[in-house]
Amino acid sequence: TPRDISWCGHAILQDELFEVPDAAMDERFKDNPLFLGEPNVRFYAGMPLVTQNGYKIGTLCVIDEKPKKLNDWQKEVLKKLSRQAVLLIESRIKEKKLSEANIKLETIVNNIPVMLTSYNGKGEVEWVNREWIDELGWDLEVMKGIDILEKMYPDPTIQQEVRKFIQSNQPEWKDFYTTKKNGHSFYTSWTIVKLENDHYIGIGQNIHERKSIDALA
Repeated sequence: TPRDISWCGHAILQDELFEVPDAAMDERFKDNPLFLGEPNVRFYAGMPLVTQNGYKIGTLCVIDEKPKKLNDWQKEVLKKLSRQAVLLIESRIKEKKLSEANIKLETIVNNIPVMLTSYNGKGEVEWVNREWIDELGWDLEVMKGIDILEKMYPDPTIQQEVRKFIQSNQPEWKDFYTTKKNGHSFYTSWTIVKLENDHYIGIGQNIHERKSIDALA
């Protein structure tokens, strides 16, 4: 309804429940178009919707065509419903912001020129970025049910060295001769970042060209 004739425009100015038992007996509303015509509001009770930061963003109201008065239990219910409405609104806002942040983060991690992968304490890969897939050839669907380290490092000695490096969680870069899905091998350099709950992020770079130049020097 237009703000100039809105009953909620009065309710939102209050700090507590705003109730009009009978508009016909209230000077503020007896000439109101919403009382004189559709929806023929005779009774109104509205509770401001107040955010955790103290902002009044709307009201939750009940109306009737007949005069009445809420009892204490009904008033408490309306107050609780208003608080629940605010929680739902704020939750939706937070979800939207989180979704937007995730989209931005996904855009960033899929467009930086480094390989990224997350895995748990068992060594199971949970996520990889686009650079990882482009460089190594495997995606998550292909990796399901296989030990990816056995594929990337078929030499048991190197594989053991890689596993030891992963478990050490040392903030240093270490070079490995890594095998792609197509069987070709190249030099990569990796570092590990430990997260909470026994989860890790692996950060890798293709250093094959640099290694080749160093070998010729």
